[in-house]
Amino acid sequence: MDHLPRPSPRNDRGKDWQRECSRLLRNLHDDYPKVPFHEYPRSRGLVGNISEVFGRGLHISKEDARQAVAVIQNWLFFGLLEEVLRKQIRTEDCTVIEEPNTYLSTRCLEDWITQWNNEAKACEHMAKLDWKSNTSMALMDASVFFRKISPRFEEDTTWKLFHQYLIPLAVLADTIHSRFFNVFGTSAMAADIVLADSSYAETLAQRGWCRHLLSTTLLAFSSPSIREYIKSFRDRPSFLTRNHKNCTEQACTASNVDLDAYEVEHVCENSDCEFVKPDMKVIQEALDSGTFPVVLFSKAKKQFLTLMRGPHTAYFAISHVWADGLGSSSETGLPICRMIDLANTLTEVCGREDGDNFKGLDDVSPAFWIDSLCIPSEVALRKFSINRMADVYGKASAVIVLDKGIQQVITDDQAQEQLLAISSSGWSHRLWTLQEALLARKILLRTSNAKHEAKPNLGLVSRQLSTRTSSKPSDEILALLGTFGLDATGYHDLNPEGRMIKFLREHNSGKIHKNIVFFEGEKLKNQPFTWAPRTFMSRHREGILPPYGGSEAHMVSINDDGLGGRWECFVPESPWSSEHAPLRFVLRLRDLPDGMLFESIGGQVPLEDRTGEQVYLLRVAEDAPRPEEGYPVMAVRIVERVYFPDGLSFMIAEAKYQLTAISDRPEFMQAYSRNNPTMNATFQNLWLLFR
Repeated sequence: MDHLPRPSPRNDRGKDWQRECSRLLRNLHDDYPKVPFHEYPRSRGLVGNISEVFGRGLHISKEDARQAVAVIQNWLFFGLLEEVLRKQIRTEDCTVIEEPNTYLSTRCLEDWITQWNNEAKACEHMAKLDWKSNTSMALMDASVFFRKISPRFEEDTTWKLFHQYLIPLAVLADTIHSRFFNVFGTSAMAADIVLADSSYAETLAQRGWCRHLLSTTLLAFSSPSIREYIKSFRDRPSFLTRNHKNCTEQACTASNVDLDAYEVEHVCENSDCEFVKPDMKVIQEALDSGTFPVVLFSKAKKQFLTLMRGPHTAYFAISHVWADGLGSSSETGLPICRMIDLANTLTEVCGREDGDNFKGLDDVSPAFWIDSLCIPSEVALRKFSINRMADVYGKASAVIVLDKGIQQVITDDQAQEQLLAISSSGWSHRLWTLQEALLARKILLRTSNAKHEAKPNLGLVSRQLSTRTSSKPSDEILALLGTFGLDATGYHDLNPEGRMIKFLREHNSGKIHKNIVFFEGEKLKNQPFTWAPRTFMSRHREGILPPYGGSEAHMVSINDDGLGGRWECFVPESPWSSEHAPLRFVLRLRDLPDGMLFESIGGQVPLEDRTGEQVYLLRVAEDAPRPEEGYPVMAVRIVERVYFPDGLSFMIAEAKYQLTAISDRPEFMQAYSRNNPTMNATFQNLWLLFR
C-alpha cells in the first residue's frame, strides 16, 4: 500500500511484487448510491450472511467466488473509507490505471486521515459520539471478517486463489484502527485486525529472517501493516548479518558461540597480526581493591596503558556480542587490527560526545572498558569482575554498542528501518547486553544515540529477557545482579535454581508483584518456590509483571513458607473439575446484594448464543499444580473485560482470564469433583500462600 513507509534503496524489494494483490477485480462502487457500511455487501448483490457465503467453498463456482470477493474488496476498501471519512469516495481518487489493469492505491490516505482528525475534533459532542460509534462498528465488522473468514481462504481450494486480494484490505483497516485513538481519544471496540497467513513466517524464514525474532518481536502483534512493511525488504536486508537457518520459534541460536572453538575475528587482511594484552598486574590490583581497570591504546606504539579507575576517571564502556568476533579475555588480548579500529571509533565518539572529559595524549585513545580486555578468564578474578559490572556500565560516560547488524544502519534511513535493524540485531537479543543497556547513562549505536531514562525493574527486565538468549543460560541471574544493584558474592557457587531463589529473595527486599504466580513457562521444582519461574529467558505472556513497578498494595512477600499475600479469587459455590487443563469457562456476571456472582454458562456453550451480555473467559493455566484433594480457591488475574454487543459475541475468545496455583491452607479446602463441567463462583479478596 502506498501509504506505508519504504525501505532504503539498498534494502527495497520494489513494488512490483505488490501489484497483483492490489488489482481491482471489478468496480462495484461508483455506479451505486452511498449506503450505510453494514448494508454495502447486500446492495452490491452479496445475498445472505457473509459467513454463509464464504462457507460454501465446495459448492460455488470459481466465477461466483470471484464476484463475491469483488464485493468484499469494494466494501472493505471504498465502503470503509466512506464510512470513516463520512464523504463520497470516487474510485479514481484511490486507484492507479496501468493498462490493462486498475490497482488500488492509498496515495491520499494520510491527507484524508488528517482531514478526518480535524473534522472529528471540531464537530459537536453528540455528532462526534455518533461518528465514533459508526466508525467503531465498521471496524468491528472488518475485524469479524478477517478473524472469521480469512482462515477459510487458506483452507478451501475455491477461495485460496483470492487470498492475496485480502492483504491491502487488511492493511487499510489496520491503519484506520491504529489511528482511531488519536481521532476520538478512546480505543475502538473492535479487536486488532488479524489476517490469516500461515505461510508468512516460514516464507520470511526462508529469506533469512530469524524464526524466533519473527514469533517474539516482529509478528507478535500480527499487524498486517507491519507484515507488509517487513515483506517490502529484500530477501537478505543488509542488517541481517547472521545465519538464522538453525533458529526456532523458541530460541535464536545465531549468536551462540562454542567457547572451546572460539576465535577472535581480525579486521585486516592479515589474520596473523599480533595480539596485544593489557597489564594483568594492574587489572588484578584494581579488582582486589574493589574497583575495576580501564585501558587506553596507543596506535603509534601499538600497546596499552592500563589504569586502575579512580573516582573521577572518565571512560567509555563497550557493549558487543561475542558472535561478532570481538570476544576475548585479559590474558589473551585482541589483535592489533581490532584495537586500531576500536581506537578510531573511540576517538571519533570522544570528539563528538564528551571531548572535555577526555584530556589525554595525541594518538592515544580515550579510556574505555571492554570485557574482552578487562575480564580475566581466571575464575576468582572473573567473579570479582562480574561483581563490578553494574558500576562499569552505570558510571561510564556512554555505552558504545558495536554490532555488525546495527552498523549497517545509515542515519538518513527512515526511523522504521533503523528500529527494525536494531530490533533484529544480535545485540538486542542476548542476555548480558540487557544489563549493559539498562544501566547506561547514554547508549551510542555508532551512527545514532538514544538516552534510556526508565528505571530498571523486574517487569521491564523480564519482558526484555523473553526475547534474549545466551550461549551459557546458567549465567542469567549473574547478568541481572548489577542491574538491580545486587552483589554477586554467594551466587557463583549456586546452581541455576539456587541463583533464581536467592535473586527473588534479595531483589526488592523479598517483595514482588503478585502477578508473578501467573508467569507462564517452566517453574522451579523445589518447595516452597514452585510458583517461581525457572527462567525469564523464555517466551511468555506480555504484561504479567508491570513494566514500571506497581503499587505497594499489589506486592506480596517471599519468605521461608512460600509466597504469601492477598489475591482476587474465584471461590466456587459447588464442586468443579480441573482435570483437563487448560479449561475454558464462559462466565456471566450477575450483581447480587452482597457482591458479584460469576455464573457459569458452560465451557462449550456456542458463543453465538451469548449475545448482548457482559461475559468473561476464564482459562485454567496449563502448568497449574495438580492438587491431590480439593483446593478450589483460585487466584485470578483479570486482564481484560469486554462487552459484546449483539452479533459480535464470538470476540469473547479475546477476553483473557487466567487461573494459577491455589492455596494449600486447610480452611480453603472443599470437595473435589472430576465430573461437573460448570462452575458458579463468587469473587473475593483472600490471603493465600503459594508453595
